[in-house]
Amino acid sequence: MFACDGLATAFRTRARKELFAAGRLALALTMATAATGGAGQAWAYIGDSYLKIGDEEGHWEGEDHKGWIRAEASEWQGRLQPPMSGPGDFLAGDKLWFGGPAAAKPGIGGKIVLSLNKSNPDLPRLMGLCASNEVLEEVAYAESAVRSRPVLENGPKPDHLPDFWEYKFKQVQVTGCPVLEGAEQQALVIKFRDIEWLNYDPDAPMGNRIVVPEKKVFSILPAKPKRGKKIKSYVITWIAPATDPGDEACPTLNSKPSEEVIYRYMDPEDAEKLRKKSAGEGITYGYDSEHRGPGKLSVSAFPGIVPDPIHYEPQTRIADGLDLDGDDGTGSPPNGIRKHENFVAPDGRIGIDNQLLRVWGCVTGFRGKRGYNNQTPNARRADGNIVTLIEVSEIDDEQNDKEVYIALIHSQDKAVRDSGGQQFIPGYTFRPTYDPNYALYNMRVRGRIKDGVITSDVMPVWTFNPGQGPANDLFEVRFRLAPQPDGSVRGLIGGYLDYRNRGYGGYGEGLFNFQTPAVYYSMRRNADGLYDPASGEYHGLSMAYEVDTAPAFLTSLSKDELTGARKDVAKQQIESNIAMKN
Repeated sequence: MFACDGLATAFRTRARKELFAAGRLALALTMATAATGGAGQAWAYIGDSYLKIGDEEGHWEGEDHKGWIRAEASEWQGRLQPPMSGPGDFLAGDKLWFGGPAAAKPGIGGKIVLSLNKSNPDLPRLMGLCASNEVLEEVAYAESAVRSRPVLENGPKPDHLPDFWEYKFKQVQVTGCPVLEGAEQQALVIKFRDIEWLNYDPDAPMGNRIVVPEKKVFSILPAKPKRGKKIKSYVITWIAPATDPGDEACPTLNSKPSEEVIYRYMDPEDAEKLRKKSAGEGITYGYDSEHRGPGKLSVSAFPGIVPDPIHYEPQTRIADGLDLDGDDGTGSPPNGIRKHENFVAPDGRIGIDNQLLRVWGCVTGFRGKRGYNNQTPNARRADGNIVTLIEVSEIDDEQNDKEVYIALIHSQDKAVRDSGGQQFIPGYTFRPTYDPNYALYNMRVRGRIKDGVITSDVMPVWTFNPGQGPANDLFEVRFRLAPQPDGSVRGLIGGYLDYRNRGYGGYGEGLFNFQTPAVYYSMRRNADGLYDPASGEYHGLSMAYEVDTAPAFLTSLSKDELTGARKDVAKQQIESNIAMKN
């Protein structure tokens, strides 16, 4: 039985299909410019969008847009995406906005690039259009509203907005279709002379403020003390994917793309221009390096349009994590699970599912606590950018208890560290925050204790807010908290991550040492959950966050403070509504 009364669940668990769409699916495509050294984001995402040519029937059999043509990735050419559609201070965590459509405005022509799997039965029709240069009068197009939103925005899609932005292209041509043998997908460049927006006013503001109802802000509060019941609290000091298999598991580490790789699929003329531009200094990892696909298309937006490069995966049977599917890998897998080799945990637990470790285990920037990509958000956590506590309540027996409750509650107070800035000082008291940007992600789930180890029921989804970065959805989630000698707990939060949520630009390739297409193919190859019957694909990678903590106390506000907080939140909602109307 599942028990969870958290805000994230109230907002985000209508149906699993809708949850997939509710993932953070926009790509953070870093596009460094030589002139300014600045950065923007291409308006692109990996995930389904749909095309319909006149009255022609396509072959897609899925629930959404049945009878259309399914594309697996898309990018609006010549469109730069801001990190947020509204004026919130995302560095301070104010990210409750939902951006409108990314397309060109009506009256202006434009281009969009789509990629389709080469096995797609509708691809020959589109390739024929590319070869003939035929002009189509109208083509309908639909893209996911959630997937295409700016990458740093958080919060649920407002109910008044549609699931898909819908358009009508006019005077349409397929003007490009560069073919690479060995690639899984085919890119198509589609040009249109005009566009009609069908379900969003192009003159309306692009930013839609997400207003969190007051009752939801205050729905998850610290547990109240009860006679005979214990409450234990811990402040999180580290949380990141468990993806470090140890040096011995990686005889060869992955590396950033070499110049030979960058030039491999470029036209000779484009390659020569880039060589002259980077003469004496080498290629700058960013816009130039990621636009190394055929026709100078981005391999960050379309990693499947080039052949699978070599990606080194760890050679180990040991990995931390949880048994997510109830199978040890020796028999037939459960329904919806792809057969895969299971790991053994360092403490001897078997049946461990952590396919994400196969992807990142031999990439230096993502190797657990040694990975710079993981160190950065945890440094911000240590600075107090975001403070999260684990609360275990309703405890009768700390060794064996059939029913307890596990909560994650965000705090307004910063943690205190020692004089060296390295260790969190235990035993401090924290108050909850009622800032909607954080209170939205409070949650509580039922669990149990066996031999001192706390485990939870399965949650359909848990949304992890890391602070400065975008929130991440994890599906079919469970917690494990093991007591430590210092009074803390070491936690594991396991579930399935939709690999299409992940986007990696050229700058990241150079900084963290990997190749985006290689990572993409590895993710597709290792995906073991979130089966989609319409496409026959698995979109979920099993993984686990490793969590370190320090003992702490979590206290409710006084009655007067709570009344004041409620008034402040109500005032914020009124001001937000006025701003939206204006």
